[in-house]
Amino acid sequence: MKGEDAADAGIARGEGIKFDSDEEFESFLREQPAADDPEHAASDSPLHTQVINGWGEQLNGRIDRLDTRMDRLDARMDGLEREVRDGFSTMATGLAQITALLKGDAAPGRD
Repeated sequence: MKGEDAADAGIARGEGIKFDSDEEFESFLREQPAADDPEHAASDSPLHTQVINGWGEQLNGRIDRLDTRMDRLDARMDGLEREVRDGFSTMATGLAQITALLKGDAAPGRD
């Protein structure tokens, strides 16, 4: 999205300007006049506000997606922890049985 097109589209709709990638956003910012340029400071203020608002909306969307992924990972980790506990429990039972057999405590057919 080019600077003037972005300004017209975002300001006309009264919403933040949306960028498809961080690189597109950074490119857009490089095309803008310096923030300390007094000629452009007053006229670009609404545009910069729109850009910042749009970027904030994008970040919020990314945060929401990350939260969803984290919830799924938490559920998956809970399942894996249960499997590990069950596995160790089974192994402990098996080891106790093997130990008993080796000691002859429960060996069938032994006198």
